[in-house]
Amino acid sequence: MKIIKYLLFIAIAFLVLIGGLVASLYFIDLNQYRGTLEKQFTELIGREISIKGDLELGVLLHPHMSFRDVYLKNASWGSKPEMLRIGQAELEVELIPLLLNKIEVRRLAISDVDVLVESNKEGRSNWVLGDIKAKTEKKPADYEVSGLQTEFVLHDGLLEDCSVSYKEYDKKAVRLTLDKLSVKKIGGELQQWSIGAQYNKIPLTIDGKTSYIHNLLAGRPFKSDLKGKLGNLDFDLNGDLTLGKSPNAIGLNLEFSIQAPDLEDISKIAATKLPQVGPVEVKANLSAVKDGYRIAGLDVKIAKSDIKGEVSILHQQQPLFIQAELSSNLLDLGPFQKKASGKNTLKKESKQEVDASRGKRVFPNTPLPIDQLKILNADIKYTVEKLESGSDTLRNVKLALKLENGRLALNPVQAQLEGGPIDGDFVFDTSKQKVKPVLTLNLRSTALELGKFKELKNTMSGGSTKINVQLKGSGNSVSEIMAGLNGETVVDIGEAVLADGTLNLIGGDILSSLLGTLAPVEDKAPSTALECAVVRFDVKDGLALANKSLALKTNKTVMVGSGQINLKTEAISLQISSHGRGGVGVDAGDLTRAVGLGGTLADPKPVLDLIGASKTGATIGAAVLTLGTSYLAQKFVESAIADNNPCLTALGKAPPVDGKTKEGKINSPKD
Repeated sequence: MKIIKYLLFIAIAFLVLIGGLVASLYFIDLNQYRGTLEKQFTELIGREISIKGDLELGVLLHPHMSFRDVYLKNASWGSKPEMLRIGQAELEVELIPLLLNKIEVRRLAISDVDVLVESNKEGRSNWVLGDIKAKTEKKPADYEVSGLQTEFVLHDGLLEDCSVSYKEYDKKAVRLTLDKLSVKKIGGELQQWSIGAQYNKIPLTIDGKTSYIHNLLAGRPFKSDLKGKLGNLDFDLNGDLTLGKSPNAIGLNLEFSIQAPDLEDISKIAATKLPQVGPVEVKANLSAVKDGYRIAGLDVKIAKSDIKGEVSILHQQQPLFIQAELSSNLLDLGPFQKKASGKNTLKKESKQEVDASRGKRVFPNTPLPIDQLKILNADIKYTVEKLESGSDTLRNVKLALKLENGRLALNPVQAQLEGGPIDGDFVFDTSKQKVKPVLTLNLRSTALELGKFKELKNTMSGGSTKINVQLKGSGNSVSEIMAGLNGETVVDIGEAVLADGTLNLIGGDILSSLLGTLAPVEDKAPSTALECAVVRFDVKDGLALANKSLALKTNKTVMVGSGQINLKTEAISLQISSHGRGGVGVDAGDLTRAVGLGGTLADPKPVLDLIGASKTGATIGAAVLTLGTSYLAQKFVESAIADNNPCLTALGKAPPVDGKTKEGKINSPKD
């Protein structure tokens, strides 16, 4: 009995003691301990914290605390003194779980909050904490992300009137305004989320379920099943995220999908002008890999176009490395090629384009973005079964891009055009210090048939063609590269049948009238037989030279030309001479007629010279050097009129001894 009395006495004494302690806490003015609390929180999170408003503390069964005007100091390099400001916060917890090392928050309400997330030049976030006192001596990679060991459960959370600004170094800030964020415990270790916000003034809503926030803070998988809407864009996020003990130790396995009624709806989100083309759908799996992230199972549909494959972004490597293998059944570029007058213009005409249209320069002297090629490395392979570009259709397109330390290489570049296959390679090398970037371009085709191209089907048939382009130059702008360009361009066209009046076989507007003027007078015939045509330019130190290497031969006429284009000044100098064949009449007894083309590439000017004495004329210009179809007909300059084998001469071959070799046969320029 005495034992029972003693135990009862001890129990009563204990309750009195606890009651007194609780009562004393109830009457404590927490504000007098403000300095101690600030110091403890500062040491806990590794960043200075200050509490400028009132503190309130309540105990009994459900202890609660409220505080106002709390500030968290920013990193020393930050753009503002504070990276977090909380206007008001209220916290209510369960008492008994606290004794069991468990935090159960009955209610958490926070309002009037400003959050700043930014990074410095080295890419370090201001939210990498622990950078005070001795910890500042550690390297960024050594910092650990704090893991919450005490179990934490939030029953009811509310965040209102919150502004989050995200700014990467030297970039425009992105702003997220949270009107309301609500999270409630719904059982089964799940929480229900409801978010209403604005992203750069675009409405954002998110609803769904996740596991406890404690899982994320404690380094355990944080599972999510969320759906949202950003403007007219719908998205789903389903998967899990795990934070490790270092910035690199992130576990991520997230299935996501995005849908939008039209690509144009993404314009505001992407901060760029996108055309109106049709519905957009993106599906993929995002996972964490060593040094970065991988996007697997990528499936993109934009109207009729599709892209599938896998992309890895290794952002922890220096420089950033992107690796991708992509493929498309159909890629339609038509909507992205609207003219400036169209509703869906991607961009306004540049000043250079306007100047060119006003008769100034074609090759821009704007410095190329050389430094941009050195901020990342890439290895990208892309295949397209069918590519539509305006009126052109390409099939079996293969591209392999490698960018390493400023050296950009495309090899191979392959495609099946409507008229046949074409392949080549391209290198733009900026890797060497104190040396101007070097550009190399090779383009080849041995079996093109011009009559199969859409633009030419109604005007010609046949026209087997070989193309060989080998060009090399160096410089910091397009104009500088062209001014010192070296190499050769050759277009060798075989037999074809041209529709009545179609001497302008490639559709060049400038020479269409000139060739008509040069053509000898003859009764109208339903068609013309083209035996051969050759366009060959030797490019030396920025001069594209044609010495009897521009030629066209039909059953009615022979045209031969010579001349040059100064790629530095863009001045044109070309002369074309012609004479009739097979009894074709010639005006006023003239055996020879000549025409010249002068001016500049941006403003070519035809000059008719009936005497044939003109030594200035035109050149093929940029379009020929880049195989532009609109100038391909403008390749015929000064010639020996008596030469019955002008195409062989143009290719640099001696005429056959017997004179019987047919010129319409496709010949290799190196044979």
